[in-house]
Amino acid sequence: IFDEGAKLYAGGQLIPGATISLKDRFTVAAELGYFITPNIAVSFTGGYPLTSRVQAAGTLQGDGEVGKAVYGPTALTVHYHYNGFGRFRPYIGGGVVYMIVLSTKDALLTDLKVNNHFGYLGQVGADYLINDKWGAFVDFKKSHLYTHSSGNLGAVPVTGDVKMNPSVIMA
Repeated sequence: IFDEGAKLYAGGQLIPGATISLKDRFTVAAELGYFITPNIAVSFTGGYPLTSRVQAAGTLQGDGEVGKAVYGPTALTVHYHYNGFGRFRPYIGGGVVYMIVLSTKDALLTDLKVNNHFGYLGQVGADYLINDKWGAFVDFKKSHLYTHSSGNLGAVPVTGDVKMNPSVIMA
């Protein structure tokens, strides 16, 4: 679930009110975790690469698709699990997120490039312990993720400072 936006520049000048929009996406993801202590765990989350179509928005509304980006979402988190509720264990945590851009495809912009980027995230969730080694969970992560992009509109260089800030719900 994106909370997207961008500041776009053409020829080095800010394009007033210009931004982008992204559709919310679904993907298959996996999370592998390990308890360091009875209350503290670390986990790595990775998802199947997504393709996002970047649409012109704001004052550029109606100009169509800017381009596409294929990226792999990843996160590394540390979380604290609260005991005392039996097999139900709520948790809170945080960590880093890394967006790996695998490819881009031109549309309105040519020579489109989107940079890989690190961000940070917070999370809340709950585990239900099936036995001593396995469990099920539901989790909400809110990421703060910004990247830089560039391309050309005809002969004019265009750059963007892009905010994605996705929220991710996993189970």
